[in-house]
Amino acid sequence: FPLVGEDGSYGPGADVPDGAEQTEQIIAQGIREHGLDFVVQHNGLKAKPEDHENPKPVCLQMGEHPVSPPFSGVGSGCPNKWALTAGTKGVPTGFQTVNLQEVETLDELASTFENLWDNSDGVFLEIYEELLWMEGQNGSKLNDNGDTIEEWDERLDERRRENWNLQLGDPFALSHSHTFLDSQKGEVYYFVHGSKCSGAQSQELGVIMVE
Repeated sequence: FPLVGEDGSYGPGADVPDGAEQTEQIIAQGIREHGLDFVVQHNGLKAKPEDHENPKPVCLQMGEHPVSPPFSGVGSGCPNKWALTAGTKGVPTGFQTVNLQEVETLDELASTFENLWDNSDGVFLEIYEELLWMEGQNGSKLNDNGDTIEEWDERLDERRRENWNLQLGDPFALSHSHTFLDSQKGEVYYFVHGSKCSGAQSQELGVIMVE
């Protein structure tokens, strides 16, 4: 939120960098200090530019994976170029949709997924819950092609595995390991059983005993 100042005030001021300048600074700092633990996400993604009511040119990087410069700029309707640039430097990227006034139909949401898929190497898309509800009311379909949010979720998970499995590991691994340091004989540790946590009342705890 670029217009929020360091003192908590809202509005332009000397301590608030201009728009994209702050985005660049945050991305650079995140990559520098956190590496792959810093996942770049930038809002503002909507339907592909060629699908708008007043169509715009397709993105310069359309269909190119991994994407590489030059990238379409601000106002093009394409994924944020600073997030894309971070991706070319080896950082996972993701996006969220613009406000509901601009992505308010399931067709627009379907095109937004296509925008992310065709014009970036992004591995997730954050959407509004109203759109999830709308899909449920539409027989769990986004459009006449029968695409669903669940199918897009699976495609993006698979992309994450293909592009980042070695660096980040499988997002849904079937087994996990952990090395305890400074453990004492007789200590007991508890953890939530991943396959049995469907609700607060039904969680089962696993038990680890140090012998």
